[in-house]
Amino acid sequence: MKLSNLSPSFCCFLLFFSISALSDLLRKRIPRWIFWLFLPPGLISFLLPLLPPEKGGALSLLLLPLSLLPGFLLLLLSHFSCSALGRGDAVFFLISALYLPLRSLIFLLFSAVFVSGLVGAFLLIRLRFQRRSARSLRFPFLPCLLPGLLLLTAISLFPSAF
Repeated sequence: MKLSNLSPSFCCFLLFFSISALSDLLRKRIPRWIFWLFLPPGLISFLLPLLPPEKGGALSLLLLPLSLLPGFLLLLLSHFSCSALGRGDAVFFLISALYLPLRSLIFLLFSAVFVSGLVGAFLLIRLRFQRRSARSLRFPFLPCLLPGLLLLTAISLFPSAF
């Protein structure tokens, strides 16, 4: 599975991301119906390339557990951090593994961690100047995926430029 010039699978993922990130930003939670809505198209987009005997199809099926690993690690982190990272963010990454290749998924995860670190540092400095406690500071994680996702989309649209 690879990203190709805004394939239907990638467009479906962009819609999944947009709805999930907006919900995370506005309500600080992602409703289950979003996951249930985008799980079947994700399964279809993952399994469809495996139907014709395509080169690398069996390897793609073997790589699925590896693609799900970032989501499972985020689930563990969510559990052991007393939900500092929401369970919805972890489930988002689990379902995203069906839409995106592993390399893109890991890129998104690392770019989101980087951006959330910058946002957290900015908010911490702002709270220090306002002399307020940062103990209850929470901000949504999924919108932090946006810069990395924009870069992935640009690479998908203009591969020769990168």
